[in-house]
Amino acid sequence: MRYPLAPLTTALGIELGQPGRPGDAATHGIPALAEALDCSAPTAERLHRDGLTRRQAERYAPRAGRHPAGFWPNWWRDDDIESEEADDGYFSDDPALDELDDDLAPADVIAA
Repeated sequence: MRYPLAPLTTALGIELGQPGRPGDAATHGIPALAEALDCSAPTAERLHRDGLTRRQAERYAPRAGRHPAGFWPNWWRDDDIESEEADDGYFSDDPALDELDDDLAPADVIAA
């Protein structure tokens, strides 16, 4: 399952247009998104085009100040976990979650 990028970009105040449309807001939004998420521009483009996996949602939602469930209410479901065990859609610059010091666990409380 993939999650749409729009809730995250809205929270970050980044405007993205339609993927792949020259001259659109994506021309300037992709570098801003890459910087905000601390990822490469090609990864930001793929997120814009394809959406986020559950693990990417876990990584990037805290950068906008929320737990992933705050952006995607259906984020944590058992069928997501099972279906993502063999997910080959991870990007090469996505580290394992246990390597990230600043990520939140599902039980963490975030003040609004």
